[in-house]
Amino acid sequence: MKTRILRCARKRFLGLLSLCLVLTVTARAQVQTGRIVGAVADAQKAALPNATVTVTEGSRLQFRAEAFNVTNAASFNAPNAQIDTLTAGRVASTASLPRQIQFALKYNF
Repeated sequence: MKTRILRCARKRFLGLLSLCLVLTVTARAQVQTGRIVGAVADAQKAALPNATVTVTEGSRLQFRAEAFNVTNAASFNAPNAQIDTLTAGRVASTASLPRQIQFALKYNF
């Protein structure tokens, strides 16, 4: 039963990971270079020879995926050190957080 649960969790994780990879690959499939043709003129409409024109990108979309404790490995706290109680030597909690996966989409303009 435990191995079946682990297989399902592994399949879900691999599915999420492949989705993240597909989204990042498609986001980069845009043209990086282009060509602008024309003449540069001053306020009096006179042509400016050897002028340098700098074109900047107007907007940008960024996708980010972060995962913490991906293997969901438990890190246990120290056992109860009080000998005179019924809970002596019992580990009652974990020190680590559960698996966390977060996605972010950022649009700069």
